[in-house]
Amino acid sequence: MFLVLPRSLVPMVESTKRDEQLQRLHGLRQAVPHVSKSALHHILTDVAENGLPDLMHPKAMREGADLELNKHTAYGPLFLTRSLTMIDGTQSEFVIVNFLTLLYSACSLGGIFTETVQACVAQNGAPTLEAPWNLVLYTDECFPGNPLGAKAGKKLWVCYATFKEFHRSLHKEDLWLPIFVCRSSRVQQIAGHMSQVVKELLLSIFKTDAGNPEEFGILVHDASRRPFRFVFQFSLLVQDGSAHKYCFGVKGDSGSRYCLKCANVLQLETGLVEDEAVVKMPLSKSALVLSTDAAVCASFDRLEKRHGVCPSSEFAQWEQASGWSFSEHGIMACKELRPMLRPVSSFHHDWMHGVCQGCMNIYMYLILEALTEAGLQAWKNFTEFCHLWSLPAVQVQTTKLWDLFTPKRVEAHKKAKRLKISASEVLSLYPIMEQYVLTIGLKTDKQTECRAFLAMCRLVHLLQSTVHGSVMGRQLDTCAEECLQLGQACKWDAFFIKSSIGFSTWATRWSCMELCSIVGQSSASINRSCESDRTSPI
Repeated sequence: MFLVLPRSLVPMVESTKRDEQLQRLHGLRQAVPHVSKSALHHILTDVAENGLPDLMHPKAMREGADLELNKHTAYGPLFLTRSLTMIDGTQSEFVIVNFLTLLYSACSLGGIFTETVQACVAQNGAPTLEAPWNLVLYTDECFPGNPLGAKAGKKLWVCYATFKEFHRSLHKEDLWLPIFVCRSSRVQQIAGHMSQVVKELLLSIFKTDAGNPEEFGILVHDASRRPFRFVFQFSLLVQDGSAHKYCFGVKGDSGSRYCLKCANVLQLETGLVEDEAVVKMPLSKSALVLSTDAAVCASFDRLEKRHGVCPSSEFAQWEQASGWSFSEHGIMACKELRPMLRPVSSFHHDWMHGVCQGCMNIYMYLILEALTEAGLQAWKNFTEFCHLWSLPAVQVQTTKLWDLFTPKRVEAHKKAKRLKISASEVLSLYPIMEQYVLTIGLKTDKQTECRAFLAMCRLVHLLQSTVHGSVMGRQLDTCAEECLQLGQACKWDAFFIKSSIGFSTWATRWSCMELCSIVGQSSASINRSCESDRTSPI
């Protein structure tokens, strides 16, 4: 016997059933740890088609991942264990990735890495002993997971590797192969910090019995099992200022000579002007004396000879004057790597940190202050001006420019004497401020200040255009020189970033055009004790 429902009740039953299904699906999403809707969709689709796997617990998932990773042994195990010297003199084991095996696997498994390599070979030819490819390493600290819930204890040091020949494809994350990940709290306990880590990474790549990328190359196969010989050399180390200090062991702003690239850091005896050392700031590239790789290595070698020979207090003065934080376990002290190590020419600074987290932030603050002095309510007016602009939809979700100028934020900007905003916010904001200065600022009597700010805007325009290959180095040099000279003409020198030992400088390192604004000083005692080393670049 069958029960037949009236037609009028069928939609109601179907609606009730769908509501129950929707509640079940929503309840599932709420009950389990967060995954995206797309990820959950693919998980449920796979379960519907293939059924539940027999093993489902987290330990089995880790074992499955290990089983897959252990299959890759072309040039030795994928993961290598290295014993590093800690600050207290003990030895501790760290895990690094075998880059040669990882490179072989990345090429043989197919995908974007293989496709990019093949495209570069088709366009420029395969690497040879006469024309090897150039290995690029990138090191930095990062917060994993939710950036809003960042915890200092979870901070990581990460090192990636790729090739310079990928050029315009380098913005793709899949082309940067991770070869080292470790908690920052543990890296801090390593003697020489990241310098010893990078040393071990380079040794595992270029000084290993498994292969010699420089002299013979390493054999890899693509997804179709066609052979390809990878010949490459160490070329670039891409870092921000902090990572650079840790890697090469330079003191940075706390040293009398804190720029690895510049040799003409002028030092005069103290007591000449208000008991401070007289310093000179080169405002053009022609006024700079750039260091060489050989000179920098020779400077470190001179410091190394004094280690353990002179008293510790005197050695500390040598470190201060030469700009090194000496470590016998660091990359500069490694004799095996010295033939390939080029500390000056291999260093490539991230311009975003120097310009969009330094110079541009200062100039944006100073131009608003200058226009306020001219009689405008610049801070209030510019906030209203921001409401007239519409950002692309993807930016609107994360950035509301007028929120950067609330009374509380403006107070913080003025206290810091710079706009306290992120690099991405600078890139969104500066074109609007540029238009504000062009349409309103130039009508005031602050012509020089407006020109200085507009020059900084042109510099950022040029830096962003370099990815298209349409900008020459001389254009960048000329624009950077104009920024410096106009800034001095505006008497903005006092707002340039101060270091911990009392001299002023630009925060930026113009690595792409090798233009640094360098000043420095040291105490009279250091000057006298290190007189014989003054001829060295560092």
